[in-house]
Amino acid sequence: MPTDRLQSALLLAVSPRLSLRLARASRNLRKSESPEHVLALLELSEKLRTAPVESDRHDPIDETLRTIARIRQARADRIHHRLAGVYTHLPEQSRAAVRKHVGPGLTSLVGVLATDSSPDVRRSAIELATDANEPSLLPGVLPLIEDRDETVANQAASAVLALARALAEQRIAGSPVTARQAGTILAVLRAAERYPEHRSGPVMEAAILLLDPAVRRGLVDTDLARWMKNADEAVRMGLRAALKRVPGPAGRLRAWELLTEGEFRKSAIERLCAPGSMSEMNAVLTNAHLGLRPARRVPIRARVTRAERPRLFPDLEQIEAAPVSARRGLPLWLDAIGPEPAHIDGLLEPTLADEDDPARLAAVRRAPATLLRDFALDPSEPVARSAALRLLHSGALTDDFRATLGRSIHPSVRTIVAERPRHQRQLVETMRSVSTDRDKTIARLRAGLDSQQEREVLGAIRVIRQMNLAQELAPDLIRTIEQAFRRDDSPAWRIISAVLTAIPQLAHPSVAKLLAAARSHHDARIRATAVEAEPKRPRGRASSMVEVIKPAIDDPNHRVQTSALRVLLKDQTAPADTVDRVLGTLADENQAARAAALWLVERSIAELRPVAGRRWTDLAARVAELARTGEEQAERSRATRTARRMLAEIKG
Repeated sequence: MPTDRLQSALLLAVSPRLSLRLARASRNLRKSESPEHVLALLELSEKLRTAPVESDRHDPIDETLRTIARIRQARADRIHHRLAGVYTHLPEQSRAAVRKHVGPGLTSLVGVLATDSSPDVRRSAIELATDANEPSLLPGVLPLIEDRDETVANQAASAVLALARALAEQRIAGSPVTARQAGTILAVLRAAERYPEHRSGPVMEAAILLLDPAVRRGLVDTDLARWMKNADEAVRMGLRAALKRVPGPAGRLRAWELLTEGEFRKSAIERLCAPGSMSEMNAVLTNAHLGLRPARRVPIRARVTRAERPRLFPDLEQIEAAPVSARRGLPLWLDAIGPEPAHIDGLLEPTLADEDDPARLAAVRRAPATLLRDFALDPSEPVARSAALRLLHSGALTDDFRATLGRSIHPSVRTIVAERPRHQRQLVETMRSVSTDRDKTIARLRAGLDSQQEREVLGAIRVIRQMNLAQELAPDLIRTIEQAFRRDDSPAWRIISAVLTAIPQLAHPSVAKLLAAARSHHDARIRATAVEAEPKRPRGRASSMVEVIKPAIDDPNHRVQTSALRVLLKDQTAPADTVDRVLGTLADENQAARAAALWLVERSIAELRPVAGRRWTDLAARVAELARTGEEQAERSRATRTARRMLAEIKG
């Protein structure tokens, strides 16, 4: 490249008017650094950048054109360097114009200015980087934190912290680290490693700001966990001290994230509890789900005193003004911190009128009963449904408010508060209590079996069967059925049938005797239940069940007959005349008999088809006829349903 004097001569030769204007503008700038003089020079730099079109040829003319283009570019760069060198003296309008005209060349320009011998020029580099607010300029400013001029060093430290904060705010939570960001972050961490030499607190604060979870999971060419472990004790001490001072929302968020690191835990809690604008908590509330991890929730609950705890919660006005992500995270934040119940009421009350449905829904999951009543009347169905469920399960749903919700505009809410059958409520209550006090639950069920009220006894038996508690209460069940056998009334018969469904699988010596007695009972329902219970009983010989069940095929009651056939079909030991029996029952004049036969066919299609063979079509025709000519709608519906299943079995 030609020397500066030769460049000027060549430029004068090829562009005399432009060269003269450039000289005049330079003289004017030396006299006064006014905005119009700065803008005049910048306009000339743009003209210099407009170089002739380059050619791939190597003849003298093209070589000359390329040389002229390089000279023009060099002169434009000199103009930018000159203006940037006096950046500290320029008014804001001129500063903005310089940044705009320099454009992509800002990084190299800041790097050149930072190595200038003049402190004033180095300060210009710092201010230029700060005003540009471009984090990629951080590596160019970092060396100046150890500048021999104290003013430059202090200004550089402040710029490093400001640019690090800009990068921390630019990064999206959980986003991967780009190559450009990685270079900037590594430069800051390497500067932090030299803390014993420069003792710059802002540099350590910048390092903390940049240690977000994605960065901590692994940088491009450094193992952060090893770096933290092997770092000098003075470096780690500087980082702990910096964590207490890191400013802004990003500082509080970084403290919340670093609670999992034992070495930083104390400093992180101090930073979270530090006085300051509660609007800084919005970033923490947005990431309140991190408190689900015990490594954060446990220490903050243990180490934050009752007096400090109010500092962790926004006031009512701040909740209403917070972004929607923070309002949605507030209930999770309450779960993590665990404030006093009275405090929760005040914090969640503003969410009743929140315009965001998910924010109200999140509040329902943490709201006390006093607020749940209001949430249960919410215009959003998911919110109202969730509140109604919580009221129902907590036992706080009064009869009066149940009646109010029974008129809710939401069908699901009306369904939730509708009265359930007693056995359903009893089952739910037992499932809850058995996990907290099993002995007490068993004692309550035993008392139910000993009750003189049929309803109480049947309810206890049903719960015992559904929760598989028969083994624990086997003696009590045996005693209950034996007492029922001594009586001869319909309540006793219902109790016998209920117990028979719960005890067959028990290895108790009385079970076989009780089932035998039930099979010869004068009540057909008991006989049918005993037949259906027999296959569930443990036995030594496989043929013994068939021997016991076969006599029931000829029972005078149709229900007992079909129950016996059902058991034998499942056991693949059905008698040869099974199809004849079924066809005959389907043609019976007694509607109850036909209903029993339809029940048998519907529930035994897979087992009945191999037994029927070619007569399967006869069975299908008889069922189809009942679907058309049945006496009642219930019979026709069941026959239609059975016919469709039989057709599906054929199609396969």
